[in-house]
Amino acid sequence: MFAPCKAYHWSSNVIIFAGVDFEGEAEGQAREALEELRPLTTVRHVPATLRLAYGFAVLHRRARQLGAQVAPAEVLRDLVPVAEMGVTQANVVLQRLMQERMRVAARVASASVAVALSPVVVPGQPRERISVPPSVPSPVLTKPQRAGLTRHEREAEQRTRWQRMLGLPREARPKQMSATLDNAPDRAEAALEAAGARPIAIRLLDPGRLEVRYRFLNHRFITVVHPLTLQVLDAGICLAGADRMVTLDSLPSVIREGVNTHRLVITRHD
Repeated sequence: MFAPCKAYHWSSNVIIFAGVDFEGEAEGQAREALEELRPLTTVRHVPATLRLAYGFAVLHRRARQLGAQVAPAEVLRDLVPVAEMGVTQANVVLQRLMQERMRVAARVASASVAVALSPVVVPGQPRERISVPPSVPSPVLTKPQRAGLTRHEREAEQRTRWQRMLGLPREARPKQMSATLDNAPDRAEAALEAAGARPIAIRLLDPGRLEVRYRFLNHRFITVVHPLTLQVLDAGICLAGADRMVTLDSLPSVIREGVNTHRLVITRHD
């Protein structure tokens, strides 16, 4: 904990570890302060990076005690105040996040609408209800079949199955393809990559919901979209009930704005 290190910032989603530096007295004292969740004001000569790391460490530990989760992007502006005031300020920050997540959960619970039959907008077509066949093949193997595979083998198997469904290799796929359930994972992956995000896992929950896991700005996000239109059903972040006004390709820019304005609240975690 708090060991000083160096890394290379390769891209918006990739940081390459370079090595660990020699420690000073501040790192050891910060570890002692963290054991009691004390403010960092008693430690002298604290570098700015250590102050930020300590603030998040206090928030993370306090969140685990409360049975909650917190991500750095949600609390960037709060790290220095938490480091200087300790667990008292951490409680204030976490209470704000938990209240916002409860409001989002209440809105989701009150929306008793069947997602598969909800109105969606298809570009170039009038607003209408899209009927989806009840039986759709899963884009992944069954659990018994996948049990003996490594993570890389599972990812390779998933990519191969998607390509087999499309019937074309990636380099030969048309840029504009008709929206079907079979090519929904591929279209979602392309939308994320075009927006600067890195897809991690994509799976079809049911004919009306596609779950997309991806990394953006060095954070993991989970979003549920409509498999035909890629219209967002559950953004995984607080959008004040406006999730359906966003599509998957525009969601990363919304996340970036939330980070830059210090208003990001993540509502879906692993």
